[in-house]
Amino acid sequence: ERARRKAMSDVVQAEAERKAKESEYARQQALLEKIEKQVAKCQIGAPVDGMVIYATAQGGRGIEPLAAGQVVRERQELIYLPTAAAMMAEVKVHEASLKQLRAALPVRVTVDALPGRVFVGHVSKIAYLPDAQSTWLNPDLKVYNTTINLDGDANELRAGMSCRAEIIAEEYTNVLCVPVQSVMRVNAKTGVYLRRGTNPVFRAVTIGAGKTL
Repeated sequence: ERARRKAMSDVVQAEAERKAKESEYARQQALLEKIEKQVAKCQIGAPVDGMVIYATAQGGRGIEPLAAGQVVRERQELIYLPTAAAMMAEVKVHEASLKQLRAALPVRVTVDALPGRVFVGHVSKIAYLPDAQSTWLNPDLKVYNTTINLDGDANELRAGMSCRAEIIAEEYTNVLCVPVQSVMRVNAKTGVYLRRGTNPVFRAVTIGAGKTL
């Protein structure tokens, strides 16, 4: 009877150990599949031929360079593949000008390294959140990163060049442009003063989008 009970106890213990081993095996098998999927996703294919640049090379100070075994976060920029086939410009727009900004607006871009050359493009993307780096440097300054796609031939441009963008929100014809300082409000009327002999004469005007009084 003792031998029978001991044998039954051994069977129960062996069954428990078997179930524990099977559970551990299933856990390790799932971990292996996860790692194999991660390894397969580590291979990055380039859509076009070009030179590969680490994103940390353009990140500035305070950003650690990529290294083997480094942990990266989701959606972190790892590499850039510069190409002259399609160029874009990134500019920062002040929050006060966002109400005039929208996608597909025409843009004129000038590059400091190419004086006299004007490139045309259009607004393609406007950030929903202000630029974190600019906000950290100046909490009172809120600027939004805006992406501009350049149209036509841009083979003269190189990645990282400094540029200036003129976004055309509205256009007027047959109008006179005057300095903002010369426009004032007198008796609830907006106008400017004209020189008529020795006495200035107030002339009411209709202001455009460049000035709001």
